Amino acid sequence: MQYKHELCKVPPIKGDGRTIQILDSRNFPACKTVAAALVTVEPGAMRKIHSHTNQDEFQYYIRDKYYKGRARMTEFMPDSKARTFNYSPGDVGYVPVGGFHYVQNIGDEPL
Repeated sequence: MQYKHELCKVPPIKGDGRTIQILDSRNFPACKTVAAALVTVEPGAMRKIHSHTNQDEFQYYIRDKYYKGRARMTEFMPDSKARTFNYSPGDVGYVPVGGFHYVQNIGDEPL
């Protein structure tokens, strides 16, 4: 089994002001119980609202010379509670399973 994968070479799925590259068992067999995604969001754009029905989500906001954007994430939980958090490069976010959420780039550089 292969234990290395170059996520940056996965063909991106493109949307308005954003791209997403997904790594899971379909393209990397070692990912039997986890998945990863590299999401790029341009300034002023957002990752559309979505939820995950089977797992929590961890987010790491990349800090390097290309990705310096600042984010605002709002999550809506089934118990009618909404929470909004701001993130900077190097921060980690968390969304419990079942939480609808979106991420908006509120900075001037790619996120």
